[in-house]
Amino acid sequence: MRTIKTHSRLVALIAAALGGAAVATMLVTYLSTARATGIPTTDPLYYSGLLADTSGNPLAGTMSISIDLWSSKTATTSLYKKCSTAATSATLVQGRFRVALDKTCVDVLQDNPDLWVEVTVTDSASKTTTFPRQKIGAAPYSASLPDTLKVTGDATFTVHSNTDTPTSGSKMLVLKTGKTTPTEVFSVDNAGRVGIGTASPAPGSSWEVEVVGDVNIRKGSGQPANDDGHLQIGSHGHLLFDITKKIVQLGSDFPGADLRFVTRVVGGPYVEAVTVSPAGYVGIGTTSPGSELDVNGHAIIGDGTGRIYIQDDAVGGTLWVGGGKPLTIQGPLAGNVGIGVSSPSEKLHVSGNILATGSITPGSSRALKDRVRDLSSDDAQAAVSALRPTRFYYKADKADEHLGFIAEDVPALLATKDRKGVDPMDVAAVLTKVVQQQQLRLDAQTKALTAHTRAMTEQRREIEELKKQVKQLRRRGG
Repeated sequence: MRTIKTHSRLVALIAAALGGAAVATMLVTYLSTARATGIPTTDPLYYSGLLADTSGNPLAGTMSISIDLWSSKTATTSLYKKCSTAATSATLVQGRFRVALDKTCVDVLQDNPDLWVEVTVTDSASKTTTFPRQKIGAAPYSASLPDTLKVTGDATFTVHSNTDTPTSGSKMLVLKTGKTTPTEVFSVDNAGRVGIGTASPAPGSSWEVEVVGDVNIRKGSGQPANDDGHLQIGSHGHLLFDITKKIVQLGSDFPGADLRFVTRVVGGPYVEAVTVSPAGYVGIGTTSPGSELDVNGHAIIGDGTGRIYIQDDAVGGTLWVGGGKPLTIQGPLAGNVGIGVSSPSEKLHVSGNILATGSITPGSSRALKDRVRDLSSDDAQAAVSALRPTRFYYKADKADEHLGFIAEDVPALLATKDRKGVDPMDVAAVLTKVVQQQQLRLDAQTKALTAHTRAMTEQRREIEELKKQVKQLRRRGG
């Protein structure tokens, strides 16, 4: 008589504390009976499983195991608890255990199509772990036949060859979907190569898993709270989605390892196009980046007229912003910045108006200057006298009228060396000198006027005194 085994889903890695140490426990569960037709009514119905540590090593010792069947995955009230199998002492044999279910649980399995199993394990140190509930399924029973296994519900089973020397590339396990025209969706060959979405993982291929279609990697039980899906690549590489930080992580935990992205044109060699160093430096066109972003070659950012160009050239590199190059920053060999011009001739060369909501302060420290001497009054007066204030419009801005001077017409003392501009500080300097001289003259005139006023005041006092004396003489003579 064949043994009929029915299995619930694989319980994923769940954090637990067993044997005095924190471990991730893998619980493989199934129900078994000695009869092949329906749910047994007299023979015991067993719940079996496997307890292993994080490395997959089976645990040993004696555990106390209790089992509850629920009609809900999350409810905690007794209304949803359908039956309980009291704690039973079970000795693990290579991590495996088997517990006979209470008769009431057998009846529950007969009457309820959807059930959730909850397993509680207590170790020898009285540490208790209750595993998350797992769905048993609506119809978990099936039969084992010589060459075909039809599954109407969830199942976990083992398949092996009838010979120690199977044909190379022969399929050991095949899963198909569909009733009328079954389609092969999963296969494993004798070399352990797995095919998903393909009928044949290529024999002799170096790929262990071949997938035709999309792959969805999601968080499993026991994974860290922030890990919403993790793909391990070799011993040190990993790809995961951190749900807490909302980021995808791709990298390596091997000390000193780079992360490199490789490209290849048709018929050409592989090129290491992008490199991320252990320090977090990103290199484009270089495998040894020396800063946060190290680009070996030109760079263009954006598209259309909003582009940013970075170019290595004769002046040590130039940065242009905008398709028409309205902003130009030259390298250290020139060091000029242009706004509205592509070839700036000064440290800051602007074509257009400048609006400053704060101060514009030219450097005026003595430490910045050489051959300092006083401006003579004659030179200042001559320069001011030669100025011809004008009204005009700039050709680039014909909407606003301005007042000022024509650089070609002002005295050389006030014009820039190329006779294209007038420094406002130069004009302020000559005006200040002229005003100072005028102030000196005004001060002298004020001083003289004050003395004259005092003299006149004294004369008035004397005149008034004489008038008084004349009046007195007249009285006496009368």
